[in-house]
Amino acid sequence: SLIDQIARVVGLIGYSVPIFWLGLLGLVLFYAKLQWIAFPARLDVVYEYTFTPITGFDLLDAAMQGQWDVFYDAYRHIIL
Repeated sequence: SLIDQIARVVGLIGYSVPIFWLGLLGLVLFYAKLQWIAFPARLDVVYEYTFTPITGFDLLDAAMQGQWDVFYDAYRHIIL
């Protein structure tokens, strides 16, 4: 059936493409085209020098300090 053929092709491509290549394609799709995620880094430049880390884990540090804008930014960076 058509669903079986599509599943076979998607499975074959997903298995045969190297993981770093899928990561690069993910960056192009989700960062450059759709702008759903942030550029791969720890934080945006806006928060880089204004945020004081405590534990070194930005999500936890932002939650402990109540800086929810930094928390959301760190979450967007950690997705990919």
